[in-house]
Amino acid sequence: MGNGRVAGDHGDHGERGRGGRLSDRFSSLSRRDVLKAGVFAGAAIALPAQRLVSARSALVGRMAQSQLPVPFTIPFAIPPVAVPYRTDATTDYYKIWMSRVEAEIIPGYRTPLYAYNGTVPGPTIKATQGRQVKVRHFNTLPAVHETLGYEQWTSVHLHGSASLPQYDGYASDVSRPGQYKDYLYPNFQPARTIWYHDHGVHHTAENVYHGLAAQYHLTDPAEQALPLPKGEFDVPLILSDAMFNSDGSLLFSLEDESGMYGDVILVNGRPWPAMKVKRRKYRFRVLNGCVSRSFRWSLDTGDPVTVIATDGGLMPRPQSVQNIRHGMAERYDVVIDFSKYRAGRRVVLRNASPKNNENFLNTNKIMAFDVVGDAFDR
Repeated sequence: MGNGRVAGDHGDHGERGRGGRLSDRFSSLSRRDVLKAGVFAGAAIALPAQRLVSARSALVGRMAQSQLPVPFTIPFAIPPVAVPYRTDATTDYYKIWMSRVEAEIIPGYRTPLYAYNGTVPGPTIKATQGRQVKVRHFNTLPAVHETLGYEQWTSVHLHGSASLPQYDGYASDVSRPGQYKDYLYPNFQPARTIWYHDHGVHHTAENVYHGLAAQYHLTDPAEQALPLPKGEFDVPLILSDAMFNSDGSLLFSLEDESGMYGDVILVNGRPWPAMKVKRRKYRFRVLNGCVSRSFRWSLDTGDPVTVIATDGGLMPRPQSVQNIRHGMAERYDVVIDFSKYRAGRRVVLRNASPKNNENFLNTNKIMAFDVVGDAFDR
């Protein structure tokens, strides 16, 4: 079948392209775009990739504890912000392609990943209430999974968005390797932190674990008028866990009915990272991107954090809490005030794991905040 459309430019049923040769499949994907994907691949932030294996081989090939990094020795990283390639009076237009990349998660090892636009986690999309976003998602993954042998179809779900059915990314609405689909988001909801991730039938857990996840920030005038931390002080945190084979590839198995639990905690794809923070307030948009693990996180200082938003957007009023129980796919927006700490202080975000999680030596730690500089904006 030649390069075709399921619907016209208005996307009544979600425009999808198909084709034979790569040039036919991706007539809108320029050579510069393809080269750009290769450049970003080398700089992938590095949420988990996977080498899908059986539970038995997982026990044989698991990376030794001595090979894992010491917590808080790896610098924190923030996913890039997506930039629209075109805008008009009503809509911002994006191109995002899914591809196989490799990145160094465990020092000294290369890990295969699936990436949005060459980074893992993928780029954050920032949207404004009432202004549409249209994303053309290209599936440029290998035709067949390298270890399991299944066809690597994808479906992109914007989790937390009130999307029309044809743009919902329901599990069976798949794009196969060499295809693309357009997704149109009206963004009429109030401000909130949501996220987009793979939702392909039968392989959602594997593909999200492999790296196909990213945040999407929707703002509105009411939120913009609030005295909340903005710019570099408004920080996305995607929490996940992973387990590695001895060769650095991701170990993945769902044969255990209790779920898939990793022995490495990742934040934005980095294992137990350390983030330098100034002596002021920060907003953190915290997403639990784990396959099975839930968290109960808190500061090791015993100080409360201030919850300002949840999955449904801003709360009626802020609430101070000592800890947060955080389930899979949930989002909590919190404000942490570092002005109360002296420069040089390390504040640890720790995890008192809820019941029924499988825990390992360092899964009680998430990340560290290293306080630097003088207070200047409380």
